[in-house]
Amino acid sequence: MNGGRSKRCEVKRVRKGEGFTLLEMLIVLAVIAAVLTAITPVAVRTLRKAKATQVALNLRTLQVAMLECYIVETPNSTIDIDDLYSGHYVSNKPEGYVINWATFTTGVAKAFLVYTSEDVELEFVEDVLPQAVFVSTFTDVDGAFAPSSMVISEEPQSGYYPALNVLIPRM
Repeated sequence: MNGGRSKRCEVKRVRKGEGFTLLEMLIVLAVIAAVLTAITPVAVRTLRKAKATQVALNLRTLQVAMLECYIVETPNSTIDIDDLYSGHYVSNKPEGYVINWATFTTGVAKAFLVYTSEDVELEFVEDVLPQAVFVSTFTDVDGAFAPSSMVISEEPQSGYYPALNVLIPRM
């Protein structure tokens, strides 16, 4: 029987030495919380910059695709993003973008490529794409003419949408 008790005592001693105390666990949790508090704002800002960069690059890609389409095909009417995609001027059809036409006459046609979501910080878009403009409103119908109430700003404005002005030489 003595042998059984000594084994049980040894088991208790081993368990006591392996675990962490409550204080040690609280200190580890406090350190983790402090690190997360310091990193979270940096990570959120980085994600916002990445989204703005994606929007700016998509606007630029769509601008180039529009110009290529008019150089190669010389369409006699306005085009929309579906036309750019079906004509293989863009490999992926980006969601959340529309083309709003301001004018379409002989001489120069003028269009606005507009990102239609408010999930991007305008200042970051301007940093990546300095030639971006910001519009107060747009027509939801891709390829339609811009509303007459559209206000265009060179500076980011609250409630505005990032856009890119596209001038197309017409013959």
